[in-house]
Amino acid sequence: MLAAYGPIYTPDSGGYVAYAQAMRASTAWLHDAGLAQSAVPVLALRMAGYPAVIAGAMALVGTAWPVAVVLVQFALSMTASHALYRLAAELGLSARTALAAAVVYMLSLPLTYDQCILTDSPYASLIVLATAALTHGVLAKRTFSWRQGAVAGALFVLAFLLRDSTLVLLLAFVPLIALRAWLNGAARWRQSAVAVLLLVLPLLASAELYKRWNEYRSGERFVTTVAQLTVVHGLAKTAASNPQLLSGDTPLDRVGARLFRGDPFGESVKVSNELFAQGYAATDIARMAFGVYFRSWREHPAAMLHLLKRNTSERVAKLTIRPIAAICETSELAAGERRCYDYRTLYRAIPSGFAGLPWSAVAFFALQTIELTLAIGLFALFFLGIPAMLAQATFASGGWPDRAILTFGAFWAVYVLWHLAHAIVHMEDRYMMPVLPLSILAGLFVAVALHRRRKARTSQPRHV
Repeated sequence: MLAAYGPIYTPDSGGYVAYAQAMRASTAWLHDAGLAQSAVPVLALRMAGYPAVIAGAMALVGTAWPVAVVLVQFALSMTASHALYRLAAELGLSARTALAAAVVYMLSLPLTYDQCILTDSPYASLIVLATAALTHGVLAKRTFSWRQGAVAGALFVLAFLLRDSTLVLLLAFVPLIALRAWLNGAARWRQSAVAVLLLVLPLLASAELYKRWNEYRSGERFVTTVAQLTVVHGLAKTAASNPQLLSGDTPLDRVGARLFRGDPFGESVKVSNELFAQGYAATDIARMAFGVYFRSWREHPAAMLHLLKRNTSERVAKLTIRPIAAICETSELAAGERRCYDYRTLYRAIPSGFAGLPWSAVAFFALQTIELTLAIGLFALFFLGIPAMLAQATFASGGWPDRAILTFGAFWAVYVLWHLAHAIVHMEDRYMMPVLPLSILAGLFVAVALHRRRKARTSQPRHV
């Protein structure tokens, strides 16, 4: 697919490339965040990590840098998939099932986004590696060591340099971190405390250093100004049908009340442009966005819950198994146009017996129906099966479930919290890629457990 389509550019790719070019052009980017130059200054909007990778590739291989970046993403993704395979085997899955988990994951969202000039692929790989580092040794009852905390902490720092939201998203990992510390036992609480500190403190220190750097080059303490787009996007999506959200007296309220008409993507940029023309910098706009957003949750929670509902889609249940969808998505992103049949159109053609459609359309419909059925089935095993297994194991034993079930329960909580953290602001399928393997592993774990129970029942001798 790389040979067929080459590295894929998306609307977000240009910002990273522009940042990298600024790095190569001079050292000015180190001293000026560009707040006075643009309504949406890329040097303030984006983290410096991914542009630095691009700039390094530009310096090493020249115009071939996009291929080099994609190959690095391939290598990192393969490393993460190998860690996923080892983690699956360590959690009690057979070698065949562990391999299936890694392959299913690699042929889902990574198949598309490994090839894109975006942060999604390396970011997901780093989070998967951090998850594997945190979980290592849990079934073998190994100590939650300071080395594990340090490795996971370093990986989260690298992820933070790609996306500032890591600072908040680490909270989604609290269930897994807490479980590892609890399983360490009360006698090892000092070891657990050191491991947790080595995991958390480097990330907090990195954020503080980044803020100080931005203060040096702009006079203001901030990590990025991406809220001027993402948070405003969420407000635009909700305020179009709930104008009471913009009843305040801030400039954002006034401009948003006039511009928000149901096109969140375009309107987010328009709001920033208009406020910049009024004399407000990107940092001001980002602060106003957060202010209006949190005020809306306090004063109009029902309307903001509607945002959560809109961002929570059945699409999330279709992400586990999707090689056909991933191939289609890759070709369409590369071409900038639809290349595959629209499944909904084919579904509506069933009553007519697919009249007027070629045989390829029928074959595509059949294959994608199988794919969707398997994907939704695996997700259902994860989303419904893990809580059911936790409840059954708790009530059956009268105590705590075993370590495997507790670990998959922590995975379930991480996945849900990760989804909610995005859904309350802005959600896209690719944002779930870092925790997608958790749903795949847990779904396969439930499937194997059900198969073993069924096999055990059928093998029992029948008494007449």
